[in-house]
This record gives sequence, structure tokens and C-alpha cells, in this order.
Amino acid sequence: MSTRIRLARCKNGTLDYDLESRKIYFRIAGVTIRLCSCCFDQMAAFFTEANQQLESIRNDGDGPEENGALLELMRAPEKP
Repeated sequence: MSTRIRLARCKNGTLDYDLESRKIYFRIAGVTIRLCSCCFDQMAAFFTEANQQLESIRNDGDGPEENGALLELMRAPEKP
């Protein structure tokens, strides 16, 4: 008997919680990421903040030259 419960489902992803191990299983596009609850909370906060920033940039309607936040993001070096 599986101890996982489905918390969410979307077009190509699922989010499951294992009651026994207390791990979160995030599966999207064929890739599964296993996280502890603490890391999941941090990831959720990270994506919430990123989504708010993205919405702000989209709603502003300015190009990178006029939008300081977007220009800063474009200048930021990629991290491996």
C-alpha cells in the first residue's frame, strides 16, 4: 500500500506527499525531484517571490531599457 497522497496535479506534473517519509515528490516533464518539507517550503517561497516579480515586469509593459528590475535581471550572470 502506497503512503503517498496526491496534493496537486497539472497538465504535465504532479505533487505528492509521502506520509511515511514526510518527503515531497514534485514530478514535471518526466523528472522527479524529492524534497524534505523544509526545502519544499523554501522552494514555494522562492517561486512565489519570482512569480510576483514576473507579474510586476509583465504588468509594467516597459522594455528592459525602461524597466530597472528587468534590466537588472538581464544583466545578472547565470549560475550553474
